[in-house]
Amino acid sequence: MKTINELAKFIGGIVEGNGNLKIKNTAELDNAVPGDIVFLFETGLADSAKSSKASAIVTFENVSVDGKAVIKVKNPKAAMAKIKALFEKPVRFNSGVSKKAFIGKKVKIGKNVTISPHVVIGDSVKIGNDTIIYPNVTIYPKSEIGSNVIIHAGAVIGSDGFGYVKENGKWIKIPHTGNVIIGDNVEIGANVTIDRGAFSSTIIKSGTKLDNLIQIAHNCEIGHDCAITATVSMAGSVKIGDRVQIGGQAIFRDHVSIGSDSIVIGRSGVTKDFPEKSFISGYPAQDHKKELNLSAQIRRIPDIIKKVDEIEKKLQK
Repeated sequence: MKTINELAKFIGGIVEGNGNLKIKNTAELDNAVPGDIVFLFETGLADSAKSSKASAIVTFENVSVDGKAVIKVKNPKAAMAKIKALFEKPVRFNSGVSKKAFIGKKVKIGKNVTISPHVVIGDSVKIGNDTIIYPNVTIYPKSEIGSNVIIHAGAVIGSDGFGYVKENGKWIKIPHTGNVIIGDNVEIGANVTIDRGAFSSTIIKSGTKLDNLIQIAHNCEIGHDCAITATVSMAGSVKIGDRVQIGGQAIFRDHVSIGSDSIVIGRSGVTKDFPEKSFISGYPAQDHKKELNLSAQIRRIPDIIKKVDEIEKKLQK
């Protein structure tokens, strides 16, 4: 258990109310019981939070909740992540290497690594400290995994890229002899596939988070601290800068680049390069403001057609 004052110090917040109350767990606003701490992300819910049975609420600096102990912070969601980590340990299998895992030759495994049942690790793979690999993950030979990495079930790291050349009506496979390099503090979702490079490396840099069901093709390079949502698909040699956010179902043609600190709206079709701090959407993707303007004009087309028809009818009379 922690007191509210202790939690506030831990997250850099300011206490309003009784800071000596003891907190046992985290909870959602509607399901909380005494001893729980809850998190308020919308200022408009402050009135409804009064009826919660929670002992304390974490919310924005400009919000007060009558009759409740409150920890005020700049970023309640970041505070939630830190506090939940104190009370709720992530689900994981027993640490160490499962007897049901297959480990190849010349594999280097760091300290405090969890390798779950039915994981397959190819020859000459390197895995850093404190990494967690969940069941049924396949890591191909020569892949390099950093420290404090989480790889969820079913992910495939280092499979061949989709590379072929056509000759006399037949497809000839291009051997992929590169590898995959994954930095520190990366999280890879379930059933993500990351292809090895054709000659060099496919790279996922430190701090990046990948959701489930993402396809990253050969020789792509993803920068530091990116966040990529489910079902994104990248063709070969895509370059993504640092701190880029990509929405679900976005697709990227080969050899395009996105500058750092950009946002790609979900379901965008990226067919050309964009500089840093871009905000893009649509298919083909373009500046988001231009896309909104184009969409508004397209929605006007039925009304324009209707007016044209009315004018033609008057002229025919």
